[in-house]
Amino acid sequence: MADDENTSVVCTIEIPKGSRNKYEWDEELGAIKLDRLLFSS
Repeated sequence: MADDENTSVVCTIEIPKGSRNKYEWDEELGAIKLDRLLFSS
C-alpha cells in the first residue's frame, strides 16, 4: 500500500475469560483499545 492511502480494517477481538487486560472504547480512535492491565491483590 502507498503511504498516502487511507485504509480501514474491520476485525473481531476475542478476549479470553479471566483475562487481566481491560479494553475500552476510544471515541477519538473509533475503536476498542487496551486501556490497562488488572492486577490481583
